[in-house]
Amino acid sequence: VIGLIILYILPPKKVTLATAPSSNPIIPPPIEVSPSLIGTENGPETTTLWYYLDEANKQYGPMSFNALQTAWDEDQMTSSTYVWNEQMENWQTLEEIPDLLYKVRRAPA
Repeated sequence: VIGLIILYILPPKKVTLATAPSSNPIIPPPIEVSPSLIGTENGPETTTLWYYLDEANKQYGPMSFNALQTAWDEDQMTSSTYVWNEQMENWQTLEEIPDLLYKVRRAPA
């Protein structure tokens, strides 16, 4: 009898993640993605820091996309130049990234 009285007096046990029923899954809040990771309206090249290797495999960078475009304009890079940024797994040539090659080649606005 005393046990029943104690159970009646104590507040109800709160449901935690460990004891939550499996039929009612808990949905995590949406993840906010930083604009620096996905770029801006002008593309990821406006916020990404780039590196490139010259013909002697000397590394240049970090540099903005505009500086990368200047290196192209000054014939320091070709379509076979290797480029990299921290969002890429491996170094790739500009010709392996057609969209980037197109943007680097076009005249600055």
